[in-house]
Amino acid sequence: MMNAMKREVTIALFIFFVVAISIVTAGLVFYDQNKSSLLPTIGGTTGSATNTPANNNNPMTETKVGLTTSEIAKHNIASDCWMIINNNVYNLSSFLNKHPAGADIMIPYCGKDGTQAFATKGGKGDPHSSQAQAMLPSYLIGQLGQSVPTSQTTITSSISTSTPTGNRNRGGDNEIDD
Repeated sequence: MMNAMKREVTIALFIFFVVAISIVTAGLVFYDQNKSSLLPTIGGTTGSATNTPANNNNPMTETKVGLTTSEIAKHNIASDCWMIINNNVYNLSSFLNKHPAGADIMIPYCGKDGTQAFATKGGKGDPHSSQAQAMLPSYLIGQLGQSVPTSQTTITSSISTSTPTGNRNRGGDNEIDD
């Protein structure tokens, strides 16, 4: 009698665990499939960008911005500074105050093509450092002529740049290698 009861309890527990594991597995598979289908696609691949609804009719549709010279020209102030460098468009708004030579040196190029200024440190002839080159991708919006999701235009970089305390040098032979 006791053996039969143990066997029934064992079978019941086995069935319970099989059903529980099946439900958890199905839930995880369903979650993973839905998670990847909810992410917006960027450049034909699924990305991890934040989805910003464009309208109330279809929350999965996001408005796009064409990266034309006329659109870039609208972003010509320190708090909204886009710049073209080597046919790429960068949102440098959050970087201006971190620039080692100060924001004033960059502001005239907001909303414009700053390729020559970047290549020559504003006409001084020296190219920017490899560190400055490496920082550019964190501010990239896209290529000139490309259409990008609106959410991609509000890039805030997590790269920190250390600037020595004290007076910021605004040029000359002792300019910080930015």
